Amino acid sequence: MLKLKIKTVELPGNGFKFRAYSTIYSILVTLWLPLILINMAAAHDQVDPFYLRLLEEGKLLFAQNKLAEAVKNLEIAAFGLIEERARLLEAYIYLVISNYRLRQVSRAAYFASEIERLNLKPEFDRANLSAELYNQFLEIESILWRLALAAQARPSAKTRGVSAFSVIHPQESGKMSLSLEAMKKEGLPVALLNDMLPPPQPTAIQEAIKLEEIVKHDPGNGAASLRLAMVYEELGHWSKARSVLKKYLKKNPDCAVAHFELGRVLLQLQKAKEALEEIQFAAPILEGDIEFHYQKARAHEQLNQVEEARLEWERLSSLKK
Repeated sequence: MLKLKIKTVELPGNGFKFRAYSTIYSILVTLWLPLILINMAAAHDQVDPFYLRLLEEGKLLFAQNKLAEAVKNLEIAAFGLIEERARLLEAYIYLVISNYRLRQVSRAAYFASEIERLNLKPEFDRANLSAELYNQFLEIESILWRLALAAQARPSAKTRGVSAFSVIHPQESGKMSLSLEAMKKEGLPVALLNDMLPPPQPTAIQEAIKLEEIVKHDPGNGAASLRLAMVYEELGHWSKARSVLKKYLKKNPDCAVAHFELGRVLLQLQKAKEALEEIQFAAPILEGDIEFHYQKARAHEQLNQVEEARLEWERLSSLKK
């Protein structure tokens, strides 16, 4: 064991004395302590390579369209990346898109709400994500919100549920960010949306037939009406989509999301003036949603309203940052 050798030194002229510690031990401690502290801090901040490897494997499986396998890897990776915000955003965005494509909408909504709850969107610049992928995520977030509103929108007569306007409190509308967190806060039934997405093209016709029966017997069913309109859009039957939405709006004229979907359809039918009116009807609820500003910009462009279109494109760009 090293012993400390101590000697007293007196400075000439002032009688001041101090103790000098001149041992190998003290020198080593002086040199090594900063290095030890730096290494400890680095070890604390370092992410376990296991989780990083799972993240990369999950992204690779996603690229190969092996979505179910990708989800398994990405969920485990996200667990270990909770302190690494940029990487966590990567994992969550891949999980939102993968689950959505697998028709697991409630899971997609959960991970989207986690992005909002943890305020991860500002980490986009540090994350290894393409702008195209991030835009896919924002579009899915918008679709989930509109489907949730449609699920709640019902005619007000005889114990029917509330319309989209009455779900959102006036003081919380306007420029409200239409996040999944906001959806959860309002108590909207995210878990009920699993079977509400337009089906793939091969089964779209059969699905449309089933939905037509539902809407025929329950014309106030907002979720089924909106879904049927989406299926018609997928099939390119824009006139049929317009008809479904107009019939539903006769039953529930205050449903903002149905007006918005009608506006989207009217744009495809080159009826920009009517489309803009329908889209604008949804502003109290959909203001701040990327799809709302995208469709509004398109309407202004069709009407040759260049300055108004430019403002909407700028607003859309700021929302995607």
